Amino acid sequence: MYRVPARITMASASVLLAGGASAIEAGESEFSLAALSGSDSSALAVLLSWRRAAQGHAIELRFVDVPAEIVHFAMLYGIEGFLPGFPTAVPAPGARHLGAALASRKS
Repeated sequence: MYRVPARITMASASVLLAGGASAIEAGESEFSLAALSGSDSSALAVLLSWRRAAQGHAIELRFVDVPAEIVHFAMLYGIEGFLPGFPTAVPAPGARHLGAALASRKS
């Protein structure tokens, strides 16, 4: 599992994009976003680029431990359906990760 660093911004996007692309070239298919926070919209561009790179290597990429903050960004831009592992329902307020968001919606 490739673990995405804590922050993706315009300043760090190209370096992080290359790191993820290398992981995909090595056959990695699961990317953990658990540490991701305080990112800007360039994080979405990086995630979409990783998805495209994975498709080019016939790898079905999946994002796990998706923070609610990033889900909200994706929903704001209407691209959550293009990011495997992202929910299509809004996470509950205060939820940190997708699992917590879904669990709180069941109660």
